[in-house]
Amino acid sequence: MYDSDPILGKLAQPSTTDQHRHNQDFEKHLTAYMTAATATALGLLALAPEAMADVIFTPTNQTVVFNKTRLDLNNDGIPDFGFVASGLGHVFDQMVWPFKSNQVWGRYFATALPPGVTIGPNGRLAQHFQVLWQTFTNSEGTNFIGPWQNVTDRFVGLSFKINGETHFGWARMSVNSNFVVTLTGYAYESTPNMPLVTGITHGAELNQGPQLNLKKSLDEQASLRAPTLGLLATGADGLTVWRREDQV
Repeated sequence: MYDSDPILGKLAQPSTTDQHRHNQDFEKHLTAYMTAATATALGLLALAPEAMADVIFTPTNQTVVFNKTRLDLNNDGIPDFGFVASGLGHVFDQMVWPFKSNQVWGRYFATALPPGVTIGPNGRLAQHFQVLWQTFTNSEGTNFIGPWQNVTDRFVGLSFKINGETHFGWARMSVNSNFVVTLTGYAYESTPNMPLVTGITHGAELNQGPQLNLKKSLDEQASLRAPTLGLLATGADGLTVWRREDQV
C-alpha cells in the first residue's frame, strides 16, 4: 500500500544513509556485547580454581563427652568420627574412632599435631581407632600414657569420604590437666585428594602452606605403642621401663 503513495512510500522506506547508520549502531552494540560476554567468561574461568579448592572451617567450643560426642566434618548430618572410651580391667583407653573407611593420623596413639603440618596422601593415616591417652590404675595409683596430656590447640589429622572420594581434614582440640577435652574447631578440604595444612582455616591459596620440619617429633610420637600386659602388671616401675625403651 505504501508503495503506491509517494509521501507514505518515502516515509516507510529508510534511506541508504539511515540504513548504513543503523547497521553501524547494531555492529557497535554487538561488539560491546561480545566483549562483555568474553570478559565475564574469562572472569569465571579465573575464579574457578579458587571456587573448586577451598578449606571449609567450622569453629566450635564443645566439651567432648566420650561415647556420645560425634564429629561431622562436612556437616551433612552423617557422623564421620566418634570419641570412644573403652577399657578392660585396669587399662582404659580414650580414642578417636573412625566410622566406615575413614582414617585417623597415628600409630596406635593419635599424634598431637602442631600447626603447619600437611594432611594428605603421604600422611600417617590409618583406618582404625587411635588412642588419645591410656589410663592405667593399680595399687600405686593412676598413670596416664599418650601424647594428648595437657595440650592446647593441637590437631588430629583425619581423612573421610564424600560420595566415595577421599577428603582430608583436621580437628583442633585442647586437653587440660584434668583430661577435659575441648573441641575448638574442625576443617576439611573441599576438593578430593587435595592436602590441607593444620591451622589454615580458609582460602584455596593457603592450603599448600609450608610443611614444618617435624620429622623428629612425629617419629617420636609415632613410635609410641601400648605397653605390654607384663609391664603393666609391674606397675610404675614397668611403665618407667616402657618409656625408656620407647626413647631408644
